[in-house]
Amino acid sequence: MGIWRRVPAGAAALGPLQGTLAFAVGSTLIARALYAAAGAPTLAGAFATAALNTGAAAGPWLGGAALDAGLGGRSPLWAAALLVALALATAALTPARIRTAP
Repeated sequence: MGIWRRVPAGAAALGPLQGTLAFAVGSTLIARALYAAAGAPTLAGAFATAALNTGAAAGPWLGGAALDAGLGGRSPLWAAALLVALALATAALTPARIRTAP
């Protein structure tokens, strides 16, 4: 999105694509949580949904905080990259915890 911000047609095309990918990630996360916690699917679905809602609130808040701090117009993109890096780090640690659970 940062590259296409000055090209209105490009930004308009990437908006729906970003929304589609967000829904795909959410569905995948919930399905994976339900599979990993077959003994408590309701709780797993609730935690997965809470994680999605937390991200949906934290992302815009962090982007706005970066703008308020005067870090420039691209600072929300860096904030988003930080959140993605944190999510990938969490995902990388998750399989080990699932395998070692009793």
